[in-house]
Amino acid sequence: MTTTSIPQEVEQLKNDLIWCRHFYNQYQKLFSMGAKRIELLNEIAPSFFRDIQRLLWDELIVSVSKLTDPYRQGKNKNLSLGILIQLAEEYKWEFGKELIATVDAAHEAASIIREWRRKKVAHRDLKTALSKGAQLENLDMPQIDKVLSLAGDAINLVYFHLTDSSWYWNKISPQDADALVYSLKMAATYKEIKSKDILKFAEEWKNSKFRDA
Repeated sequence: MTTTSIPQEVEQLKNDLIWCRHFYNQYQKLFSMGAKRIELLNEIAPSFFRDIQRLLWDELIVSVSKLTDPYRQGKNKNLSLGILIQLAEEYKWEFGKELIATVDAAHEAASIIREWRRKKVAHRDLKTALSKGAQLENLDMPQIDKVLSLAGDAINLVYFHLTDSSWYWNKISPQDADALVYSLKMAATYKEIKSKDILKFAEEWKNSKFRDA
């Protein structure tokens, strides 16, 4: 296989996908780990984490929607998965059909997400706000994960066929929500026992209801 350099547009699209997955991971770790995790957050700062949940959710919807926007909108062009189809036609990539099918699958899977952006995040649709007429379909994390996975598959097709390699886009930072949750567990346990006795704290930590939150 003859290797070819990756187009700049694809490199930037890869970075955008990495950020989307980052937002997904942060939301997942904070708000999708079960009732005990939510209880922990509510124990520490319920109003604050409610705001964080809403902001992360909206950012996730907007970021995924950008990935799956049409390549052309009027006179404007978007950096989205649609540009892969444009590049496949321009460079006559032999894997173009497979690439187009993957991008189309991502677009279809993201239709609900873009509807959420249009009616709840980017705009305030009147009927939706007043609960009149047709309501938005439910949207959950597995649906978002499916879109991100398909986007990764599409970009990896380009990498594989042009460079005979692939890349891992689900990167996790060691100083992210996991580190925050650990500190919150410790703080909640300390608050629970209200003791400055280190030995007592160590013993209580073993039995704390927040240890496996």
